[in-house]
Amino acid sequence: MKKVYSFILMTLLFVSFLSFNSNYVKAETYTWGKVTINDQTMIGKIQIKKKTKTYTEIRGKYLEFDTVKKGKEYGVYSYDDKNKMLKISNNLYVKKNSNVKYMSIDSLVGKGTVQGVVSYYYNNFIGYRPDVNARVSLISYDLNKANYTPYQLQMFGMYGQVPSGDKSLYFANVDGNGNYSIENVKPGKYIFVIRSNGRVEIRIDESASGIYADEIKRIIGEPIADYFIANNLKHYKYYVNEVTVSKDRVVTISKNFGLY
Repeated sequence: MKKVYSFILMTLLFVSFLSFNSNYVKAETYTWGKVTINDQTMIGKIQIKKKTKTYTEIRGKYLEFDTVKKGKEYGVYSYDDKNKMLKISNNLYVKKNSNVKYMSIDSLVGKGTVQGVVSYYYNNFIGYRPDVNARVSLISYDLNKANYTPYQLQMFGMYGQVPSGDKSLYFANVDGNGNYSIENVKPGKYIFVIRSNGRVEIRIDESASGIYADEIKRIIGEPIADYFIANNLKHYKYYVNEVTVSKDRVVTISKNFGLY
């Protein structure tokens, strides 16, 4: 009997663990060449054009430490203009000279990519499965609804149909391996939505509320926005947040919708 109780207890703990992790979302990361941007304090990056020295800072003085090879790239977190020192990690600096090429993060203007993996936990025997045909949508905060017919916005909300050449709305379905990728995204801030296809949300109140639902209504306009909300923020589990896209940056957002 004790073994039975132990088994039941372990099962309940396991399910609780899955439920806790069902809200896990992989942190947004951005790639800029060879550099991964996941820290808002980054001000730029450097490319090493020729083998150059690195320094550490001790009591206001910079002492030689090591060297870095040609071809390497490093994020830059601060700049000492007086001594021409670029901080590339905790107490590690490179002198700004002809051996390095510095690029400000403000130079990122152009098109980017949003990608990731979407899954859910099927059961204890099969484990995780790709959330095939889950819906991924981007809605620009700069969208001008006057440029669209009500029918175009309705079709986007219901089926993810994007008008040809549009640069304010983007959509993708998750493929058979659980991957999605939206390329050539115009720089800017977007409302980002993943709507599961394999996990239904059990709700007593079928209304969709919150800041993002209100923002979608403001951007797209009512009552047309209700088509998007009904198909993405009700009935099925979903994840919604803001995302900023810039040139040559790959935003990675992955979601596991869990077991329940």
